[in-house]
Order: sequence, then C-alpha cells, then structure tokens
Amino acid sequence: MRSSILLIGLLGCSPAAPVAAPPPPPAPALIEATATPTRLSAADLAALDEDAEFGVVASSRPEPDPVEAPPPSAPAPVAARPRASAPPLPQAQQPAEAVRPYRFPGWEEGLRGFDRIGASHDRGETVVVYFRQTTCAGCEVVEQEFFKDPRIASWLRKHPRVHVNLDDGVDSIEIARMLGVRRGPIVVVMPGGNTQYTRLHPFLSGGKQSAVQFRDALVAAAALR
Repeated sequence: MRSSILLIGLLGCSPAAPVAAPPPPPAPALIEATATPTRLSAADLAALDEDAEFGVVASSRPEPDPVEAPPPSAPAPVAARPRASAPPLPQAQQPAEAVRPYRFPGWEEGLRGFDRIGASHDRGETVVVYFRQTTCAGCEVVEQEFFKDPRIASWLRKHPRVHVNLDDGVDSIEIARMLGVRRGPIVVVMPGGNTQYTRLHPFLSGGKQSAVQFRDALVAAAALR
C-alpha cells in the first residue's frame, strides 16, 4: 500500500503534457454559397446597397450593360414666320425749286443807266425804261413770265434798256415823275427821234395779258413816230 501511495505521488508531481489550443473557428463567409444562386429580396438589395462602399456584392446576378441614352434630338427647326413688311416711309417732299430772280442781263440800272440810254435816244434809237419795286407781285410776273419769254427777250436785246427801282431813293422817284409813273410795274417805250413815249402795263382791265399780247404792244409802241 505504501508503494501504491508513492506511485500516485510521483504521478501527481510529474509535469502534465501541454494541451494543444483549439483551432480558431472558421471566419464566416460574407454570403453563404449555395448550390443555386439566392434571389435576394428588394429589402436585402437595399441593405446591401448601403454597404456597397465596403465591398459587399449586391447581387450574384451579372449586372446588365448600361444602356446609353440616345442623344437628345435637336428640335425641329421652326419655320420662320414671314415678317410683316413695314409700310414704306413717305418720301420726303422735294422742296419746290426756288424761283431765280431775273438778273436783267444787258440792262442798265438806276440814274446813271438812264443817262446812258438817254444819249442813245438822242441819237435816234428806241429805248425802254422799266420801273419796278422791291416787293411787287406784278413785277415778278413781268420779270419771270414776260422778260424770260424768248419772243420778248429777243425784242429787248435790240434796244437800249434800263431798270429803275422806285424804292432806291430820290433819283429813281425823279425819273418816275418825269415819265408820269407812280408805281411798278410799268414799261415805258420811247421811240427814237420822238419826244412822245408809251407807258405799258402788263395787266388789262380784263386780266393779265399774254406774252404775245405784251410783245405786240412793245412793237406797236416802238413804231410810233
């Protein structure tokens, strides 16, 4: 018995054999492999989508290739609406051509001119004295219609002539008094070699004379002897 106790004591004092550590449990798979792909529900897909940034596969089914959206078609051109043509602007009225004053080509003027044609009259030439005024409607008629008429102008060029403006002063008034003229327009014809003269007015009691009538009156007054 004593030997048995000794044997037990020796066995109890001997070092125990080391016990091996249990192997670590296998890491759980992210998704359990199954024989057939598991169809995930909409809720599962939504949960997996939340972890997509951490590498969780959302679905075992291959994702379809993204379908490219067709390029936006250009809008059909809108037919241009014909613009209403603006009404033509009224043409600016052309200003009436200003009446050019009669320049008295070949005429003497005033008192000095009257003295010169007086010398011609003394030599036997028929002379013409025209009395006018600055503002005189009848004077404009005589100068624009009669003196510019080719038939009258041709007759005037054959005779010494002078125009006297009654508004120019005392000398003009003295010439008018000498020939019995009080206002214009008056044309005085003094035949050569004759002391008589004829005062012609372009307006008759029945109206204005024509250019032919006035030319005939000039010719008749020059023929007096």
